[in-house]
Amino acid sequence: MSLAVGFGLPVKPILAIEQDPTLPGLGLLGRVVRGRGLPLVSAHAWEGDLENLRAGDFAGIVPLGGSMQSWEEERLPYLRDERALLREAVDEGVPVLGICLGAQVLARALGAEVRRAEHPEVGWQLVEPLAEAGDDRLLAHLREPVGVYQWHLDVFDLPHGAVRLARSELSPNQAFRYGERAWGLQFHPEVDLPLYLGWIKNWVGAPERMGLDPDALEASVAEGSPHFTEPLFEAFCSVCVDAAA
Repeated sequence: MSLAVGFGLPVKPILAIEQDPTLPGLGLLGRVVRGRGLPLVSAHAWEGDLENLRAGDFAGIVPLGGSMQSWEEERLPYLRDERALLREAVDEGVPVLGICLGAQVLARALGAEVRRAEHPEVGWQLVEPLAEAGDDRLLAHLREPVGVYQWHLDVFDLPHGAVRLARSELSPNQAFRYGERAWGLQFHPEVDLPLYLGWIKNWVGAPERMGLDPDALEASVAEGSPHFTEPLFEAFCSVCVDAAA
């Protein structure tokens, strides 16, 4: 586990959980947290970094994406550890922002089902806010459909008691909030161009195999949707600071 930034600051670190060695990096998440001057710890789940962690030692937890399935706990025991850590975080009021696989693990921690999607959702796709997002701390600024990076073969059901915040044409559950401090996002707001280019080096030809134009996808990622994604991470940082106060 590495401390990316923030020695000596009077606040607990935010924990980013990287799940897949072929999809490394924090992208926009790291840049926003660093820009706020907050301490940030990056854990490599596949190296056993989640063992013996306590949710209460962190100001917030952000489990990221990966190419595995969230239910593969026998093959990948760290997924079981992660699920328990996220449940503990929710129970103790530690903010959680699950992204893609991380959102699926969070959904499972909250008792919801995760299953294979009828159709893969990949590439640059539109996500649409629902009315319930209007007063949400992370998504209130999303007033119309926005393009985001997607790459998932599985989908989560809405956990009992959660509020559905966004949808897409292929996935009715694109974002949810559970309680006041836990969110799950099926899409990837952290993906910027450097992160994407690092990933695609490990997955050469993946866009073409999924029927995508690689040049068009790269151009969309390069342009991004900073009016949406940057305020989202800024808002999560504020939630973490408030919760740790």
